[in-house]
Amino acid sequence: MTSKMEMSEKEVQVSVICISYNHEKYIRDTLNGIFIQKTNFRYEVIVHDDASTDETAAIIMEYAAQYPDTIIPICQTKNQYSQGIPFLFEYILPKVNGKYIAYCEGDDYWTDPLKLQRQYDFLEKNPKYVACGHNVILVEDDNRFMTKDSPLYSKYFETYTDMIDHDYTLEELGRQAMYGQTCTRMYRNFWNNLPKDFKNQYILSNEANEDLKLSLLCYCLGKVRCMSGKYAHHRKSVINDSYTARMRGKNQCRQILKGCLQLEQLAEYFHVFPDFSPVYAGNVNAAWIQWFQKPCLKNIKILIYTLFHTPNKVRVVQYDLKILVKKLNTLWRGAVNGRKF
Repeated sequence: MTSKMEMSEKEVQVSVICISYNHEKYIRDTLNGIFIQKTNFRYEVIVHDDASTDETAAIIMEYAAQYPDTIIPICQTKNQYSQGIPFLFEYILPKVNGKYIAYCEGDDYWTDPLKLQRQYDFLEKNPKYVACGHNVILVEDDNRFMTKDSPLYSKYFETYTDMIDHDYTLEELGRQAMYGQTCTRMYRNFWNNLPKDFKNQYILSNEANEDLKLSLLCYCLGKVRCMSGKYAHHRKSVINDSYTARMRGKNQCRQILKGCLQLEQLAEYFHVFPDFSPVYAGNVNAAWIQWFQKPCLKNIKILIYTLFHTPNKVRVVQYDLKILVKKLNTLWRGAVNGRKF
């Protein structure tokens, strides 16, 4: 068995990035899940706290004192996100030393002590693969498993919890099916090899969903795999400071449209052309629904913007008609099967 001294002398193989903000209730679970990892390689933990207003930063510094050779704390005194500062590029990536990068946000946590080792071994044995992820179990704020009673069940319960073990493709990304939730991902540290003009374009694509951006980049650079194991818990909440909680109930149709257009521009850099027709179609439908449910001036403007700027309108209509035919066919079959003769 490798001693702590021998491990500390090794080069870092995996850099774990943990991003936190007001995660006082959860950050201990996150860091404990990281430090239960059993590996035959050295890993480091870069924890970025974006000027939390609770005790998150104090807890991070407590762990930094306990694991001084492993944790690199970055505790901001002013919130970077609100200032539009790309803190991943400004503060985190310059400190990354690993051959691979893994993520775990400050309200999620890993449960399998072999999570990092499994993914590290896979990428080491399969050099054509850029990234790999795995399934998660969804939990509430108090760590209870999410059930049908949760207001988030219908939208999120099956997302990333029942993914099959296979290679994920750009076609699936076009349906917003990524190769794993953020806390499940490990990918090769390719940032230093990317051209500066592309990185600038990546940073400026700030309307695009960050998870989709990173997934798209991995798809453009090589093969991507999802493992069927469930090695982490992902928290979904309507009350904490997560993105899901902040965006709940808001009309995001304009942002989603702009984000997909930016993703297409990023992919063009690599001469890759993903088809986001399913996303565009769903977004147009959502814009109609938002206007119908609340016909205020803001929603009308967003609807008009979405209808006018959505690309490939013919393809989007074709996709919508295809879905409609499937639904009508399902209803017809149900009616026929329920008919008494």
